[in-house]
Amino acid sequence: MSREGREIKAVAERVSESVPTVALVLALAPALAVSPLVANAVVLSLTVTITLVGCRLIIDAADRWIPDHLSTMVYLTVATVLVTLLDMLTRAYLPQIAATLGIVHPMMIVSCLILSRRRVASRRKPTPTDTLRTGLHFVAWLIGVTVVRELVGVGTLTLFPFGGFGGVLVVPVLSEHPLRMVALAPGGFLVLGYLLALRNARASRPSHTPVSTDTTQEAPQ
Repeated sequence: MSREGREIKAVAERVSESVPTVALVLALAPALAVSPLVANAVVLSLTVTITLVGCRLIIDAADRWIPDHLSTMVYLTVATVLVTLLDMLTRAYLPQIAATLGIVHPMMIVSCLILSRRRVASRRKPTPTDTLRTGLHFVAWLIGVTVVRELVGVGTLTLFPFGGFGGVLVVPVLSEHPLRMVALAPGGFLVLGYLLALRNARASRPSHTPVSTDTTQEAPQ
């Protein structure tokens, strides 16, 4: 391979490695518009994860009958069916959360489609394990951003009510002096930016390798 070919291949590999992170950021955008409640984040992230894994299993099972030029259309159709079913279940069993989420819950179809496109960048067919790992990555980012937003912007943690527990934990100091801007949609992107900066700083930290202190040299023969 020529020098120019090797350089082009190296650039393509660097771009493909950055696609999953970019896809996660883009997929988080519609979710950041929702009120910063942890319960909402759990429902949204579970919708994305279940849809991703379900689509991968269905597509793998019917792969031999799906032409390449129709793969995206089939994937979008399957994702639409799964997200619609999950939205109906949420409206039936969690009506308050469904009312809060509104149109954002069905919009998770777009997030699933964006996340699924990482297979184009990686140039290999993802396994259900890879898809589950991507979904859990989305879960971690979304819930992490939402926890920070609700704690700092509202001073509470909204969970699911059960028994005598109302579902809301009030943090004394933060609830008395909340930073309201963090609870708004622009604050969500601000928190996401700080978390990405921390992640990049940690990833770019040089690894310390032990230096050998042995200064003895073999005597010349």
